This record gives sequence, structure tokens and C-alpha cells, in this order.
Amino acid sequence: MLTEQALYFIPVVLSYALPTFIFKDLTKYFNNYEIIVFYHLLYHIFILGAILLLIFYKKGAISKFITNTGSLPNKLKFLMIGIIILGLISQFAYFQILRTVDVNSLLAIVRGASTVVVMVVGYFIYKENLTILKILGIFLVMAGILMINHF
Repeated sequence: MLTEQALYFIPVVLSYALPTFIFKDLTKYFNNYEIIVFYHLLYHIFILGAILLLIFYKKGAISKFITNTGSLPNKLKFLMIGIIILGLISQFAYFQILRTVDVNSLLAIVRGASTVVVMVVGYFIYKENLTILKILGIFLVMAGILMINHF
């Protein structure tokens, strides 16, 4: 792996690991719906800034985006709508779980289980390669989750 590519992992890992602690704190002040609205409101303020930047300085990027969006297959558009709905439902559930479970346990379960889901979906739907070492890795991940949550 190139050094530059390896550096890209740092913000990705931090953005997955750190917000959960802040969300845990927010559960003391907001209900689940309010956390979702608060988070998305702040997020969209930043997105609005990026959109305004594109409108004023990169007008060609906007028209290309609109063209690309229009050319998406309908199946992919409906899948994206489904993913957005699933995301909102999962955020509600995530904040509900976060009220009663330690961050360490929650992240271990979610990250480990999502790794298993990614491997299964990748193999059966996207025909990605699944080797014996990857299968062994799945069992090690599940064993690690058990160790984190029970010891």
C-alpha cells in the first residue's frame, strides 16, 4: 500500500471511532429524533457551504453532477433511497442502544458484524473473492467480539 493511501485511513478511522463518544454525551440532552436532526442540521450546514463553493467557482462540476445523476439506472436510485431509509432507522436504533451499552462494546459489535455482512454480500452479490483466510478472519473477528463483550 502506498504511503499516501495509508494516510487516508487516519481520518476514516478517526471519523468512525470518535463520534460515538460524542453521540453518547448527546443522549443525555436529546432524544433519538433530536440527535438525528441536530447531527444532520450541522452536517448540512457544511454541505451547503460546499454546494455554494461549487455554484460560484465550479459551475461545470454542477452540470456534470446533474448529468451523471440523471443517467443513473432507476434500480440504483431506488437502492439509494432504501439505503437512506435504512440509515435513518439505524441511527435511531444506534442512539437507543448507545443509551444502555458501553461505547467499546457497541463499536465492537457493530464493526465486527458489519465486517461479516460485507464479506457475505461481497461474495454472493458482487462476486468478490472469498478465500479460506478471509473466512478464518471472520471467525477471528467474531471471537474477538465475544472476548471484548464477555471478558
